[in-house]
Amino acid sequence: MRRKRRSRKQTKLSPGIVFLILCVGLVAAVFHKPETPADPQPSRIVESGADDPKTEVYEANAKISPTEQDSQPAPSLPPQATEAVTRFVKGRKVALRDGPGKTSSILDRYDTGRELSVTGSDGEWSKVTDKLTQREGWIATALLSDERPTSQDKAKRDKKPAASSDTPPESKSVAPSIPQISDSVVAQRIIAESIAMYPGSCACPYNTDRGGRRCGKRSAYNRGGGYAPICFVGDVSADMIQSFRQQASR
Repeated sequence: MRRKRRSRKQTKLSPGIVFLILCVGLVAAVFHKPETPADPQPSRIVESGADDPKTEVYEANAKISPTEQDSQPAPSLPPQATEAVTRFVKGRKVALRDGPGKTSSILDRYDTGRELSVTGSDGEWSKVTDKLTQREGWIATALLSDERPTSQDKAKRDKKPAASSDTPPESKSVAPSIPQISDSVVAQRIIAESIAMYPGSCACPYNTDRGGRRCGKRSAYNRGGGYAPICFVGDVSADMIQSFRQQASR
């Protein structure tokens, strides 16, 4: 008996189907977007250590910001306030200025022995307060002394020429203990003390009595006798001024 042979026919693709497949593949290749990879994880480096052989060290790219010390300039130091201490001027015609520096304006001038209170400092300058007038200002620290000069030092100082206002005096020269004041100021003090010693209210002609009337010729100065108050600058002699200075320096 004969076996029936099956006809084998190869399936053939038509050109249209092939062209359609190529078109689909091309479109897929053009519009296909690669997937964005996730953020890279820091690489891990396994280091062997004495205590832990599996110590993991992570390396990551990080920006190191500059330190505050490098990015910001150092601020300037303000004048330092200190506890008030007593100092004395050494030098003649020493300038009291309104600020720390030779370019600052001069407020007053002091002679040797002037008593000041130091309340602060700024470099080579000291902030001071005059204990007599309560005026504040700045004086060069080199022109201030811890100790009050003696009367013997005053005589040595008078023989030397006056120093400049902001220049420290020589180390061997020490200023007098009493500030140099004019004879007219000394005379006014002598007159004031003489009037204060009189027990009544009419020591001088220009004084007024308790009733508010001018004393005039009723004053002790005009009457003479027991009390002889000093009322005018012309009554003050040079010997009186010298004696007053000597008593003040003791």
